[in-house]
Amino acid sequence: FFAPSFPRWAGCSPGQADQARRRAAHTTRQPQMCLSRSASERSLVQNEQSSSSSLAASPAHAKAAAAASAVEAQLRQRAHAAAPEAARQAARQSPLRRARDESSDDGWPSATFDTSRWRWREFALIYGAYMTLLLARKNYGFWLPSVLSELGAGKGEAGMLGSTFEIAYGSCALLNGILIDLVPPKALLVGALLTSAGVNVALGSAGSLGMMALLWGSNGVAQSFGWPSITNVFLAWFPDPASRGSWYSLLSTCQNAGAALVPLVVSATVARFGWRAAVYTPAAAAAAA
Repeated sequence: FFAPSFPRWAGCSPGQADQARRRAAHTTRQPQMCLSRSASERSLVQNEQSSSSSLAASPAHAKAAAAASAVEAQLRQRAHAAAPEAARQAARQSPLRRARDESSDDGWPSATFDTSRWRWREFALIYGAYMTLLLARKNYGFWLPSVLSELGAGKGEAGMLGSTFEIAYGSCALLNGILIDLVPPKALLVGALLTSAGVNVALGSAGSLGMMALLWGSNGVAQSFGWPSITNVFLAWFPDPASRGSWYSLLSTCQNAGAALVPLVVSATVARFGWRAAVYTPAAAAAAA
């Protein structure tokens, strides 16, 4: 009554029996192969995690991490120290270039930045500033005769007074190149104007020829910063070499215009208010500029 257990390939031909045996062996081995692969992958991941944890715990890895953090801190310190220099370079950058970089993405000034109007404004300011400096420098011949007669001094003392200005002007013009490159040119120009105005005011109340010579030499020091500062401002606002020549030629006429203005203004004020007006009038003009 019990049916014998025969394999499924019983009663088949030998070729069919071999195929059935291989198919059965394949179906029984495939889950074992998959299980062995997953087990090997899990063991590989466990080995990597254990090796990484041992490497993190090693002293060499700790030293390397400390060195990397120290280098990163030094880089941050250098970047922080370089920030003021970057700010100074941005301050010395051409105003037109800065406006071009900040106003639009395509590299050209936006419609809200009127380039020609601002150029004319800056040109008029530096033109008038140098005319004022000439007014505070070339007034020398209008107050000197009255001072010599008032103090009873001769022509030798007058020569010493004039030479003091020229020596101070020429010496500082050779030595102040580094300072002109480090300080913003507008700040130097304003400082030169105010210093020259203060010197002219002090000349009006000086009681000796030696004090006047010292003050006039100080005026030469202040005046030596005038033209270099003006040229730096000019180059910043007129960076295009194609049109710079004509603008610079126009700027150079301020020397002739200032020299022509000095006799007209100073002589009229001296005739009305006395020789001290020859120093007070240029001082007021320099302070106003």
